[in-house]
Amino acid sequence: TFNALLAKLDQRGEPSKAAAAQLRSVSGLGSMDWHAQCPFAPFMAIKKSMLSTIIRCELYIPHPWLEEALGKPCPCCNNPITEAHGHHAICTPRNNEYISRHRWHNNIRDAVVAIAKSAGLGVTVECSGLLGPDERATREEDREKNKVADINIKGLHGERAGLYGVLGDISIVHPISGTAPHKPDARASGENGASVKQREKGKNDKYRELADRRDFAFEPMCVETYGR
Repeated sequence: TFNALLAKLDQRGEPSKAAAAQLRSVSGLGSMDWHAQCPFAPFMAIKKSMLSTIIRCELYIPHPWLEEALGKPCPCCNNPITEAHGHHAICTPRNNEYISRHRWHNNIRDAVVAIAKSAGLGVTVECSGLLGPDERATREEDREKNKVADINIKGLHGERAGLYGVLGDISIVHPISGTAPHKPDARASGENGASVKQREKGKNDKYRELADRRDFAFEPMCVETYGR
């Protein structure tokens, strides 16, 4: 289990906080279940190259081809590759041959939309114009720029009557910086889920009070890159 791996990490005095943050991020509930699944249909099969990458991420083992590419420009952003664990590739918005962070963002949004619709709720995406600029913001750009959430779900009013809907904003956060020196987020090496909690706080600070003034509820919909 990953708890055992974390214990071994502590025992051998691993100096890398990034390694500890990585192991914590991939140790969420059910994260290892895929190892026990049988791909009974072609769409469930995992490519050999992807399988190797997943296992290396789980164990925090460097990728050989990234080790060979150290110092060379990244094909996506042209910045030099300075580490071999894939943090830079994961953090680049349009990043790899499998799927981009933008696509994953939209896949999560579409899954939430499907769940809401299956429950008989009304749902819209790209909610431009619902919140508008924040006239009380301290920064001038925030007083002029529209705040646009990713999704609005109607019918989830709960105990509060008169709501126009529940706004959600989706974000995928990687616990380790994609640029040198590749530091983990604050507390990520010692606290499970620290990165996603930090991102949720940022989303709440940005949207929640304004949404309340506009008679909307707001819920951050944040996930770490490894699924926690």
